Amino acid sequence: MAAGELGVAGLKGNGSFFLDSDPGRCSLARGSGVPVRIGPSRTIVQAALAGPGRLAAMTKELQKALQTLRDMSPKLNEATDRANELVAAVEAFLNKECSIGIGARVLFRETKRQELDPNDDERTQTVEVEEWLVYERIGPGYHIGIALTELVGGLAESYRADIGVLPWSQEDRDTKLASFAVLPDLLQTIAENVGAVVDKTDGVIDVVAKLTDALGK
Repeated sequence: MAAGELGVAGLKGNGSFFLDSDPGRCSLARGSGVPVRIGPSRTIVQAALAGPGRLAAMTKELQKALQTLRDMSPKLNEATDRANELVAAVEAFLNKECSIGIGARVLFRETKRQELDPNDDERTQTVEVEEWLVYERIGPGYHIGIALTELVGGLAESYRADIGVLPWSQEDRDTKLASFAVLPDLLQTIAENVGAVVDKTDGVIDVVAKLTDALGK
């Protein structure tokens, strides 16, 4: 079969691999197996052409990868379940026990890409996507969530825009686990924001108290 030519491959009844460039010569008689159209770059074709040893090695590698997935998936599921429980507990603590109502956000991931400038087809611009673990109003109440912002352009003509926020519970597993690592930082930032608000409120209370005393005299 010439390079770049499509062929037909399958397994014979005796377990051997066959490859033929002419579909007409690949019989579907009993024991010939079911032919499958493939391209010459497919790994299984290369392995078969390299001989039984390479095909056996590839099978062993595949079995090893599958076993690794089988061994790791329970640990991944356990880690995700535990993260779900802890984030739900922290959110309940902030909302029900503390009634905080003061937001905060912590950056946990940044990605960059190049795209065409919508105002100039001959120029590209850098788009930086920032992902934040947040505690803020999402819908009718405060929730822990994930916010995305875009920073577009160079230093002289850049702008930042919020492009969406979702509750943490609705995010995919990868985002959950990546953001979970900065949950302590989020709590620390919330505490700092609350402290700043308290200090400011105490100052306002002192001013109001003095004004009240003055008016009463």
